[in-house]
Amino acid sequence: MRDHPPRPPASWLLTPLIGFAATLLAVVAIYYGEAWLVPAMGGGCAGRPPDCALGIGVQLIGYAFVALCASAIAGPVVAVRHKRDPRPRSAVRRGLWVALGCAAGYAALSVVAWW
Repeated sequence: MRDHPPRPPASWLLTPLIGFAATLLAVVAIYYGEAWLVPAMGGGCAGRPPDCALGIGVQLIGYAFVALCASAIAGPVVAVRHKRDPRPRSAVRRGLWVALGCAAGYAALSVVAWW
């Protein structure tokens, strides 16, 4: 009978899954929140030509794609670095940190787009 090396716990897979799902939810919430909030504040693009709104909308969708790609890359990288940690709570917490970082990046880029 052979001795097999111990298998790492499967909880590390939660990090990229939670990170991507939470980033997706945060990006959608920020996008629709800004779409609702910005026209109410100072006119937004309502007083400008339509190409302003189209340009910012395309930029925000592009930034959302970049944030999701960053989450899809950062989640597995963080998960593999902590693969031997058997605690699922830590994996979920790391996934939420990944999502927080990517959502903060998206929020910062969207502020730049509206500015």
